[in-house]
Amino acid sequence: MRGQKQRKAADSFAVRQDEQLLDEISKAHTAWLIAMEHFDHATEKDTIDDAIYLLIAAERRYEGLLRIAKRRGLGVDLRGNMQAVNHAPIPGIGRHEGDDVCQLRG
Repeated sequence: MRGQKQRKAADSFAVRQDEQLLDEISKAHTAWLIAMEHFDHATEKDTIDDAIYLLIAAERRYEGLLRIAKRRGLGVDLRGNMQAVNHAPIPGIGRHEGDDVCQLRG
């Protein structure tokens, strides 16, 4: 009985960690999109240099978080929505072959 409670608590903690990671990925994706927009509108040498720096930093953070998600078995759908695909499916969201959910696999 005690082992079951500990397992449930550990599973709940893992789900919360995954949700936090997916939230961070979403924020990093937004920051990357903003950095690309900033780069697209940069016109002077200094602003172009700043935009390049911000874009590279945003890309590296986003890619790093995606690598962590991949190691945890998490996925991202093609609309940019993050989904924990290694956990029980969310009601109303199918996970069938051909869905637009990508399992991040090497």
